[in-house]
Amino acid sequence: MSQQQQGKMPRQDHQSHHEQGGYGASSYTPDELPEGGLQAKPPRLTEEEKKMNHIASERKRRDNIRAQFDRLAAIIPGCEGQARSEGLILSKAVDFSQYLIERRYELVSQIEALGGTVREDLRE
Repeated sequence: MSQQQQGKMPRQDHQSHHEQGGYGASSYTPDELPEGGLQAKPPRLTEEEKKMNHIASERKRRDNIRAQFDRLAAIIPGCEGQARSEGLILSKAVDFSQYLIERRYELVSQIEALGGTVREDLRE
């Protein structure tokens, strides 16, 4: 069996659909489309438009990160009302998380010492 019969080589006797104008191509220009016909694709973005979209996306991403740090700072003891430092907020968040984990273990031990039971998912 030849490579062409196996489908590994393109046929040489036909133009590709791109060379023929694409699937469903016609001789109409965008201004001459028949009534109810397909609309032309919007033009591609210019380099300046791409740059502006990228800048806007980055600004939105940074604003979202900033908002989440603000939320975190509001619930972490010692971060309220301080100058905003993301490194400090993360450090205090880790410290506070460790404190909460240790405190949970203490409370589980106290409950069990008093004869109570604690769900398994709260013990982990």
